[in-house]
Amino acid sequence: MVESENLPQPVRRLAAELGLTVERRLAGGEWGAYLATDADGVRVVLKIMPRHETRLLERVTLAVRLTDRLRRDGYPIPRFLDHGRRQDEVYTVQEFVDGDVPNLLTAAHVRQVDELWRRHRGAAAPERADWPAELAAARTIGHRLCERLAGTTQERLARRITAILDAADGTNLRATDLEHRDFHYRNLMVDGPRLVAIFDWESARPGDARRDLLRMASTGIGIGRLEPEASDLLRELVRREVPADVRTVLGAILALGDLGFGTYAGAEPPEWILRSCAYLLDDAVPDRA
Repeated sequence: MVESENLPQPVRRLAAELGLTVERRLAGGEWGAYLATDADGVRVVLKIMPRHETRLLERVTLAVRLTDRLRRDGYPIPRFLDHGRRQDEVYTVQEFVDGDVPNLLTAAHVRQVDELWRRHRGAAAPERADWPAELAAARTIGHRLCERLAGTTQERLARRITAILDAADGTNLRATDLEHRDFHYRNLMVDGPRLVAIFDWESARPGDARRDLLRMASTGIGIGRLEPEASDLLRELVRREVPADVRTVLGAILALGDLGFGTYAGAEPPEWILRSCAYLLDDAVPDRA
């Protein structure tokens, strides 16, 4: 049980307003996700969204609406029980699903991810992604990153990524898929070989679901969280489903996010960031030191 005085003030205040009792902190989120119980003793997950997002409540509301369609069709998404804004905090309350985050993705897990990922295609229609706007924003971020990393060992990588984005026009990208936007192994819940839930959908929006597939592969390979057969299956899936021109653009967008995240506090990112970028840009991963 989490002592209330040890909770961040926004979490403590929000839980009280919603009539929830926090049990413990879970992984993820700027403030974290929290296992809680409601007035009837039902276990739920409480999350507070990062404040740096613009139009945050609107984005979360869209994600809730779009993912509900998939859930009603049998996709294993934890049900959103509540969402909204209280004072300055945008929050979600979701049903609790029992299971484990896998330490290693097995071939059985990857096969189930493949089956579910295919259902993202066209699932956001009639909503559409605004690729020109997203690419324009990515170019701005890329040029700022190049300036920030000038003179460091990562400047060359930043400039390579930004050059790809400068040349991209987005005409080869799909616009009505449902993108999870953080589709990686740490957002999977399993019970042994069985995948029981995919969670953390608050950033879901229309886009190109092939970016989700690249994200699953790059994080698993970059961090080394794939059994050998699973790695082979996931690599082959990407090669079969993501054309080279699409991979170039989506890989550069993901690599930009990785490099920016990895160098936020300094010029040298963690090893897994560099391995992820190498996979995204070249379908290669450098040997571990």
